Amino acid sequence: MDFFKYANKVLPQRGRLLLSEPYLADPNFERSAVLLTDHNDLGSVGFILNKPSESRVSEIMNDLKGIDSRIFIGGPVEQDTLHFIHRIDSLADAIEILPGLYWGGNFDQLVSMVDTQQVLTTDIKFFSWL
Repeated sequence: MDFFKYANKVLPQRGRLLLSEPYLADPNFERSAVLLTDHNDLGSVGFILNKPSESRVSEIMNDLKGIDSRIFIGGPVEQDTLHFIHRIDSLADAIEILPGLYWGGNFDQLVSMVDTQQVLTTDIKFFSWL
């Protein structure tokens, strides 16, 4: 019982992991694990960590031909956008979600770092609504 007393007092904030209820009727969030990357008075932004698509980054982004990673479905609901979460502490303009975990940043710098093999593609996860 103490767990439920505590769970009702947990507030959304950057870095929190949200797990959907087992029988949630919304197909967009059914059985989802969502990482909150931002939360304020205007709302929340998060990314679904456990819904990979069949699409690959290299298939849809000419600048990122060196990344064969799958794109995960779920993030800000905007068409034609690609977001990324990563472990690159030197990427300019990135927002720290948790210590050592970042959201976004300077895309041109990311492309350069991938091209010159300064970062591992396993340190980057891409998200979109395809």
